Amino acid sequence: MLPSQLLRARASGGRLRVLWAYGSGTELELARELISVFRECVGRTLGELYSRIEDIERCYEVLGVDYKLVRGLATLLERRCRVARRPTRVDPAKARSIVFALCTEIAGGFTSTAEERKAVIEAAAKRLSMTAEELEHTLWCDSEGEMLVEEFSEVDERELLREYNLSLLQTALFKALRMSVETRAPGWELKQLLRAVKRLGLMYTAEKADRVKLIVDGPASLLKMTTRYGTALAKLVPHVVSMSSWAIRATVLKAGRKEALPLVVSDAERMLFPEAPPPEPEYDSAVEEEFASLMKGVGGWSVRREEEAILAGRTLILPDFCLTKGPLKAYVEIVGYWTPEYLSRKVKKLAEARAPILILADKQLACSRLEKLPHRVVYYEGKIPASEVAKWLSELEERAWGDISEILCRKLRELELKEPVVEVAELAKRLGASPRQLERLLKKRTPEGYVLSGGLLVSRKLIAEASAEVSGSRTFKEASEALLRLGVERKHHLEVLRLAGFKVVWRGLDLDSAVVV
Repeated sequence: MLPSQLLRARASGGRLRVLWAYGSGTELELARELISVFRECVGRTLGELYSRIEDIERCYEVLGVDYKLVRGLATLLERRCRVARRPTRVDPAKARSIVFALCTEIAGGFTSTAEERKAVIEAAAKRLSMTAEELEHTLWCDSEGEMLVEEFSEVDERELLREYNLSLLQTALFKALRMSVETRAPGWELKQLLRAVKRLGLMYTAEKADRVKLIVDGPASLLKMTTRYGTALAKLVPHVVSMSSWAIRATVLKAGRKEALPLVVSDAERMLFPEAPPPEPEYDSAVEEEFASLMKGVGGWSVRREEEAILAGRTLILPDFCLTKGPLKAYVEIVGYWTPEYLSRKVKKLAEARAPILILADKQLACSRLEKLPHRVVYYEGKIPASEVAKWLSELEERAWGDISEILCRKLRELELKEPVVEVAELAKRLGASPRQLERLLKKRTPEGYVLSGGLLVSRKLIAEASAEVSGSRTFKEASEALLRLGVERKHHLEVLRLAGFKVVWRGLDLDSAVVV
């Protein structure tokens, strides 16, 4: 996206028409020249780079090239640069502080002659143990113009023009009241688009007839947080233009006009834009990343970004996250942006959803409509309150425990355990439960013929056999060999011996030298 003042578009025939870069000879030559200048300025200051860009702008202005095109291309190229401050022995801010203090002390606050200035600089340089020339270079080396271009990521001129056209479209849509995307793309492409819409937290509705129509509320429809939402919408555009079939129709507010103008762009102009979709970040917002990180430490729940839709009356909801713990499943919906109309639609859907949903809402969006929902609403301000999320999940577990325990009991009966030793953690995986859930059940309903101890289910038959087999052993090594003959793994020997009534007495660090009594 470009700064709004660099948007090249005009109203014509009752529509907003974007002035694309079609790749004319002049446009390609300009792009090549700018790329060359950026390449040559690696190791030089931004001030030198800006000066050369201004020279190019003046040169092409004579040829009738819009300065907005030059500055737009330069803006995109500058984003491909890595810049850094020139290395200095003294921090520039500290150097300025000392110079200003000495200026007050020596010259009464400001220097009126070259001699006074020289005296202040020399005094400051002496205090900082550096030369006056070094100090002059240090004083303002952290200003933008003095920053060094350390690296430039190459791009060819045609790809640069395609990136520029994409940025123009993103910039135009930043002032959209609403935008629709119509597509006949195959299912996998549509799924990727819906995932992107959901991940970006955009307000949307979907319709399906002979083609799929996605209607997205625009940034200009919001009363607040328009910049954040506009940026999110801009991030959707690369996904759309990389599809095999698409048409964007938007209603856009244009500066200086009272009425909004329609903007229409379709895959007929596909060659103007980059072909590949942008790589998907793992998380698109700090809130999502924070929530996923927070869930790692919450009682055995696993979290994943969810594409699975849940039924809400006759419509579907695609929640932001799905949380699972054994057979228990819950959902999380993050409400980040809203208009009264969108919130009304969202609340209606959520009210009809029967699955357990936790709604995380920005505190700025607090309103009575959310409070009336039959779901838990947790407001966050800066950080998500982990204790509130954990409390909700704990309550959910307690409410669902009766059903879960019955399911686990049925599955246990169907398994018909025959192994002499069963690890609870491994058995939990087989049953689709968490170890904590299964252990809680086993404490009350231990399978017949088994004893629960130390995270293991040990058969009573094995305990009796171990008691008889080990009774003649004197050392742990002898006892261990006896248990191996019974088919017990070494890692379980200590626990089985304990259950069989034996005690292991250590006589050093070597376990084999221990005595069994």
